[in-house]
Amino acid sequence: MNEIKFENKDGVAVIAIKGNFWSQDSGEDLVGKFKSLAEDYIHSCEERKIPPKIIVDMKEVTVTNATGLGVLVNALSKARRLQGDVILVNLYHKKVNTLFEITQLSKVFTVASSMEEALKK
Repeated sequence: MNEIKFENKDGVAVIAIKGNFWSQDSGEDLVGKFKSLAEDYIHSCEERKIPPKIIVDMKEVTVTNATGLGVLVNALSKARRLQGDVILVNLYHKKVNTLFEITQLSKVFTVASSMEEALKK
């Protein structure tokens, strides 16, 4: 089952993704849901003049593709423009971790090994 959960932890957006993080025609388009949540949060931070901090929990992401990577990079670009960040946490699944290493996005994103570490960054 594909799902996405949003939680606000003391002003930090925590977005947990479960399943296949790619765009598809069915009603379970996690990429579109992530993009909407991230953009709404970043926009609200911009209005309040605070730097956006988004933690993306990838623990249950089984696969992603260029579309999934693209929305993550887009969110990162918008957050950093406002002195914020997007932090990836729990890149456990081998296919997902390998994709971030091959594309060298693991060097572009802030990556944390635990939620506690991500919240401290």
